[in-house]
Amino acid sequence: MSYSHKDDKWAKWLLKALEAYRVPRHLVGTKGTNGIVPAKLTRIFRDREELAAGACLDDKIQEALKQSQTLLVVCSPNAVHSYGVNQEIELFRKMRGDQHIFYIILDGEPHAAARGLDPELECFPKALINHDMNTTTAYGVPLAADARPEGDGRKMALLKVVAGILGVNLDGLVRRDLQRRQKRLWGFMGLTTAGMLLTTALATQAYLASQRAEEALAHAQRQQDEAESLISYIADDLGRQLWRRGHADILKAMSSRILEHYDGMNSPDMGPLEVARKVRGLAMLARTQLFKGDTSILADRVEGLLRETLEVVEKHPGEIMVYQTHIDTLKLLSDIRLLEGRYEEAQKLVEERIATAEKMYSYQPDRHPDDRAAIAHASIDLAWVKAHYFQQMEEAYELIKKGLAIRIAVGQLPRNVNSYSRLQNVGGGYHHLSAIQEITEPLPVAIASRQKCLDTYLERQQLTPNHLIYQMLRLRFHNEMAELLLHAGRTSEAREFLDIGQNGLREFLENDQENYRYIVMVGRADLIRGQIMLTEGEWQMAQEAFAKAMDLMAAQYKASVDSLDARNWLLTAKTLHAVSMAKQGHVFEAEQQMNLAAQEAHDVPHRLLQSIYGRKMLSIQTNARADLAAMQGNLTQAQALRTELINRLGGKWRQSHPVVRFELMKAYLGLKQYEEAAEIAENLLSIGFRRADFLQASEQLAQAHPGWKPATARDVS
Repeated sequence: MSYSHKDDKWAKWLLKALEAYRVPRHLVGTKGTNGIVPAKLTRIFRDREELAAGACLDDKIQEALKQSQTLLVVCSPNAVHSYGVNQEIELFRKMRGDQHIFYIILDGEPHAAARGLDPELECFPKALINHDMNTTTAYGVPLAADARPEGDGRKMALLKVVAGILGVNLDGLVRRDLQRRQKRLWGFMGLTTAGMLLTTALATQAYLASQRAEEALAHAQRQQDEAESLISYIADDLGRQLWRRGHADILKAMSSRILEHYDGMNSPDMGPLEVARKVRGLAMLARTQLFKGDTSILADRVEGLLRETLEVVEKHPGEIMVYQTHIDTLKLLSDIRLLEGRYEEAQKLVEERIATAEKMYSYQPDRHPDDRAAIAHASIDLAWVKAHYFQQMEEAYELIKKGLAIRIAVGQLPRNVNSYSRLQNVGGGYHHLSAIQEITEPLPVAIASRQKCLDTYLERQQLTPNHLIYQMLRLRFHNEMAELLLHAGRTSEAREFLDIGQNGLREFLENDQENYRYIVMVGRADLIRGQIMLTEGEWQMAQEAFAKAMDLMAAQYKASVDSLDARNWLLTAKTLHAVSMAKQGHVFEAEQQMNLAAQEAHDVPHRLLQSIYGRKMLSIQTNARADLAAMQGNLTQAQALRTELINRLGGKWRQSHPVVRFELMKAYLGLKQYEEAAEIAENLLSIGFRRADFLQASEQLAQAHPGWKPATARDVS
């Protein structure tokens, strides 16, 4: 361990924590990337003498470095000015290379000068600055752990260091640590309950031994406070990390136990803190159940909890935490109503969230006028209610612009402007903006917003390199950019973005093969890859890509019965897989698969089809079925399917996704309704839609409809 002796107190804690760490039994004796995994990390060398500037490392230190398998550098402004730390890094690097050097940030800022911060805040020793450092180990574990409160925190930083030294998967250690915490939590809760019963018994004897009763009561209260503090940590920070890593099983188990704890209390006896923690516990459960499309457990509970939070608001008017808890409960119920297809109710609930947030802010006259994050989040949620079901795209667009503007303003507040918090939620805001601009603006505008989304997540990732969630989101949004570029006819760029995103996401999936979020993202990339190949006539390769997407999506589908997006992506993959088969002459097999996909779409709950994803899937599938029928000579069925598509989606084509517009154009073209086809084609041309198959359809329209100029001729002129 290399550190400045001004950080001696902290280094002692770290040494003690490393030596006390018990490696999970199932890992002991297995082979990690650094050799056989031991039961404990006991042979750690920590030099206790500071090296004077210009002096050489003594034989004892040189021998310790020679025998050490890894070097752990404690990074801080003190370490930057430590001659000994820099010497130890340089010597160890010559002996074993960079891949065995790990860093834990204690204080200060990484790459401070490069980020425009005070250079005195720099935490990386000079031997590391401007040196090419890998970002992760072979297992995807970051080489730098951030023990600062705004970083990983001490506990997660310790686990990252242990994972790196052992050469094992970080997620395995996190899961084991969570299980240990769970055991301690339930032990705490059991002791708390017993302590409270004991306190009650002692209190009845208070007339005879008041001092003893007071001491017992204080002890029980301390136990209660410890249990409540642990519950709060699990329901907040740990819960969010588990969700982002896709550990739905652990989330569900922990949230269920938290709810059992609070269900044992009488509602009238619960104060604002207890109600708030109960809401957060229910929110954890909701994250797992909503993704699976299962509202049976949640709906009644959340409705009851909403009544409880409303009662607490009435009892404690003006208390900010009470209003925030009520807002959180309203969000839970609105998400459930969206999943159930009860869009009008969902809209009312989100509007109530906005009104409650406004009221909450009115009780804070000293609050900065731009500090309105709760309204930003609710505005974006309201936008998607309006966009998915009501197809009120312009209203949705204005709401998303409003939400993003507030998020940017919150980032510029004095407390945030000089930290990574200035980017909090901004990348997500640009994601929402680009998604709505696909429908409301020309494609280059949506592409520019998507690039801002990627740039923001990259900057956020660089500021906190150990928060892998931002790297994962950036890779995920490469998929979205690839699809936009495909529609704009920029297929070579689309492939590049897709390769970067999918390769990175596959590394995440290799380290956590049961993570359903990663499975969906990798499967979505295969779906987009297949679409690129299909538009360029690479039928066999398209079929293989769609097959991969189907396999991944189907595996995920087992754990997610009615996911709004993944269900429709799976059906799209099945439909286009059949199309690619038909293009290669396998018409009979294609018809069989298409019929199965059509039956699945028919069985999908109607609410899932009343969405942007659902309308895209329906338009692609209905037109594909019509083309297949025409290929087999069944023109009557082909005409009927095209007419069905137009009747279903043609009325609001201007409010629809460009893919839906293109499918409607093809349907009109197949029905020889050239004026209608030309009107939609003109619209697609005006927004920059240049997909290869659209250009082909444009040529067909020009041949059948004299006087109409094809897209290729316009682009040349």
